Amino acid sequence: MAISKSALVPLTSVRFLAALRVALYHFVSWGDKGYWWRGLLGTPISVTYFFVSSGFLLAYNYSERSDLGQMDTPRFLLGRVARLLPVYFLGLLVAVPLLLQRPAEFSLGKATLTVLLLQSWFPSSALYWNGPAWALSDLAFFYLSLPVLLKLTRSASRRTCLLAAGAAWVVSVGLAVAYIHVNPDGLAQMNPPRSPGFWLYVLKYNPLVRLPEFIMGIMAGRLFLLNGGFRRQISTSVFVVSSLVLLVFLILGHHISYPVINSGLLAPLLAVVISSLASGGMAADFFKQRWFVALGQSSFCLYMLHLPIWELCYRESVRYWNIGVLVFIILVSLALYEWVEKPATTLLRNLLLPAAKPAALAADSG
Repeated sequence: MAISKSALVPLTSVRFLAALRVALYHFVSWGDKGYWWRGLLGTPISVTYFFVSSGFLLAYNYSERSDLGQMDTPRFLLGRVARLLPVYFLGLLVAVPLLLQRPAEFSLGKATLTVLLLQSWFPSSALYWNGPAWALSDLAFFYLSLPVLLKLTRSASRRTCLLAAGAAWVVSVGLAVAYIHVNPDGLAQMNPPRSPGFWLYVLKYNPLVRLPEFIMGIMAGRLFLLNGGFRRQISTSVFVVSSLVLLVFLILGHHISYPVINSGLLAPLLAVVISSLASGGMAADFFKQRWFVALGQSSFCLYMLHLPIWELCYRESVRYWNIGVLVFIILVSLALYEWVEKPATTLLRNLLLPAAKPAALAADSG
């Protein structure tokens, strides 16, 4: 089924909302907030959106090539390098002053793992240097896995797509439930988002544990290609209903055990939201507004830079100053996308993929 690239643009805009939620999750101490506010903005599902949407977009863009045996894996991986590394290393550079402020905590081994995007494989290094970068470490593994996953699902029917996505969901949630049942870290209570338990860190950050969320995105993308998405006449209704259900889960998120809500529990709902937006309709048209797309394009910078800038600029008990810092971070992210990320990515693409025309950074970037 043919679909214009513009149909995928709303997914870029939604990335801004997901990145903003990550920033607010890190900026606010949620312990003393009302349960509905805590759930709405503090429930950790934004990274799940990144993983599911990446799987969806990459499956959409590369499934046909893979199925026909025409996927150039080295070229694909070099394209990912050009897409991710400029902002990734910019985020590490901005966070260097924080490392210098704590020289006793410096670890050459952890720093090396972080530079090589391997930090999330080791619980003790997962959040080292620039905490949010762990998700990029996971994505690097997902990208390496994509050619194999596409080959394994090459002849997937609609039923197979649903069964595979369901199996991935069971694995993701099952690991969280098993953690709760076994409690290998000996935690006194099971809602410890910032507890440094070894096995909790494995559950939260390890690429193999988070891989089912990416697989659910791939199967949603393949199913979208097989079905042609939702009919435009009903896509907005599907988006509204699935978003309302998601909103209920978010508001009640604090009452769901943290390991479970941090898993792929809500990934199927996110896949429905993504598919409905990709199908067009009034909701999709709203997210196609230029200002919203611009914010979405800056979401990678926002995600990678928000925490080091916040820690460098934060002033305790100076409320309006800190609100200004948040606005400043968003504006800096917009500027860095135009002046650093886009030109650096184009330059790297030209160097690594000289035969290819520079690709615009749009929603299909995964």
